[in-house]
Amino acid sequence: MVDTKENTTEQKQADLVIIGAGAAGLTAAVAASEQGAQKIIILETRGAPGGNASFVGGIFAAESGLQKRLGIDASTDLLFKKAMGYSHWRANPRLIRALVDKSGDTISWLEAKGLSFDRILPLYPNQVPMVFHFQQKPSKTGAMFVKTFVKQCEDRGI
Repeated sequence: MVDTKENTTEQKQADLVIIGAGAAGLTAAVAASEQGAQKIIILETRGAPGGNASFVGGIFAAESGLQKRLGIDASTDLLFKKAMGYSHWRANPRLIRALVDKSGDTISWLEAKGLSFDRILPLYPNQVPMVFHFQQKPSKTGAMFVKTFVKQCEDRGI
C-alpha cells in the first residue's frame, strides 16, 4: 500500500519530546508535567495512543493500599527475593528493588489520576502473594489506563 499522506515538516519547540504514546510515554508525560515541564510533545506513529498498554489485564504492586485493605501481605522484601530468584539473581538488583519498592506508591498515583482498582488477582494459579491490581468492572485495566492518561495529557496541553 502506498502512503498517500503528503510529507510535511513542522518545527516546534518543546521542553520534552517523548517517543511513543504507550504506558511509559503517557505516564512520563504526566509525571514531567507535574514536575514543571511546560511544553511536552508525544510522538506516536500509530493511529491511536496506547500501544500494548491497551491490552494490559493487571498492574503489579507490592504493599499497595488495596492489598493492605484486603489483608494481603505482599511485602516488598519477599517480592524482591522472588523476582531475583526467578531470574537466578541475574537481573539488576537495583532496578528490581526500585520497581518493587515504588510499585505500591505507583498504584496510589494512578488512583489519584482517576483509575480505581477494586480487586487483586493471581497472575498464575495459586500465586502467593497476589499482586496484580485490576480496574473496576466492566472496564479492562489497560484500556481504562489509556483513556485516563490520554485525558490527563489533553487536560495538561500535552
